[in-house]
Amino acid sequence: MKTPLWDALAASFERHADRVLVDDGVRALTGEALAHEVARAAAALSGCRVVALAADNGSDWAVADLAALACGASLLPLPLFFSPAQRAHALLDAGADTLLRPCRPGETPLPGCLSLTLERLAPTAAARCPASTAKLTYTSGTTGSPKGVCLEQGLLLATANALAEATGGGALTSHLALLPLSTLLENVAGLYRALLVGARCVLPALAEVGLTGSSGLDRQALCAAISRHAPASVISVPQILTELVAATQAGWVPPASLQFVAVGGARVAPALVETARAAALPVYEGYGLSECGSVVCLNTPHADRPGSVGRPLPHVRTHIENGELVIELPAPTGYLGDDASFSRRVASGDLVHADADGFVHVAGRRKHVLITAFGRNVSPEWVESELCADGRIRQCVVLGEGEPALFALAFAPGASDDALAETLAHANAALPDYARVARLIRLDAPLLPGGEFMTENGRPRRGRIAEHWAGAPATGPCQGEQG
Repeated sequence: MKTPLWDALAASFERHADRVLVDDGVRALTGEALAHEVARAAAALSGCRVVALAADNGSDWAVADLAALACGASLLPLPLFFSPAQRAHALLDAGADTLLRPCRPGETPLPGCLSLTLERLAPTAAARCPASTAKLTYTSGTTGSPKGVCLEQGLLLATANALAEATGGGALTSHLALLPLSTLLENVAGLYRALLVGARCVLPALAEVGLTGSSGLDRQALCAAISRHAPASVISVPQILTELVAATQAGWVPPASLQFVAVGGARVAPALVETARAAALPVYEGYGLSECGSVVCLNTPHADRPGSVGRPLPHVRTHIENGELVIELPAPTGYLGDDASFSRRVASGDLVHADADGFVHVAGRRKHVLITAFGRNVSPEWVESELCADGRIRQCVVLGEGEPALFALAFAPGASDDALAETLAHANAALPDYARVARLIRLDAPLLPGGEFMTENGRPRRGRIAEHWAGAPATGPCQGEQG
């Protein structure tokens, strides 16, 4: 397998031999030290075909990932939130022959790592991904069995280089990982982009940045981590952004070092972006797909239009067919076990329009469009962004397929019913009558990424949500139903 991404990263490590590039609070690795540890790990992985990696964020994760790139193996990142059944499916489906996981007492760490060990897996079906596959990323999907996307090193390098160019090359001197490195967005737009330009990549354990499987998102820990590490950039999803905005309203002041807060995964209301920026959170919305190797479009300080997801990055070509965004890639991608799916052309499934200046505006997923009992088509993402615009509602999901009016699940901690009624009235005033929300169902806790009702990127699993909350009565403000 050709290793263009690894070759580019290795060259960066040589250029920045004396600069700390990876730091997890336990060890700090300069370019020279990182190259040395990766070489040790790569030698241990020599001959492995598909390497699964199940670990928390940290320097070990980075070393293992880079070692797989260096030795030409296909890496299968296993999100920690995968259920045992999902994990077993991914291992079997990919034909993984090796598992890297935390050491148990008495086990020897993988060379180059402090606390990961190598476990040889029992032979299964031969790996079905193409030999050129560098990264096998499993989407959470809308069913119990996740779906594998095969990505080449060339595409990952093109994406990371385009992101580095769009964000000012080495201008962003440090990056703090807030999302799991098993998430393609953090892996490519965070780790690879930072390493290619010689930026320091800070990789604390997820609990340190407030992300835990049991309690979701701890705002205090999240803000404390950002203040302590004072990064130049972070990547967030809308749920994290709303928590950061709420924290500023409660008195938290973001560090002056913070220059770029990328947000993606779901539509963000322009009003929320404006509120964030007014609170010294330099937010820039972007858009991407796992099938495209991560980011496709991005707003930047030099090309910015709130309400859009930015202009397409230079490594892709885009056009619109019947309202749907279609992306042309520099290398083919496809789904594991589906040879016919491999193509440079990706139909996104997203309904968009591009303005006169080339900024892309996403209305929502074609398959998510709700058709009300009155035959009106509504993109729920549009309505959700309006409901979340003033920050009271931290998370919401709009439902109403076949109903006379829309309703929404809403997580709004600390907001009274009167305050929510004001939020609902303000959002409805900005919407046409057929897209207005008639009632709210208050949630006691947020729907967690990677759980039963949300994907890893914070996108709702709408079918499951609609089935679970079908017929639930309003537990918050109501307004007259619209026809």
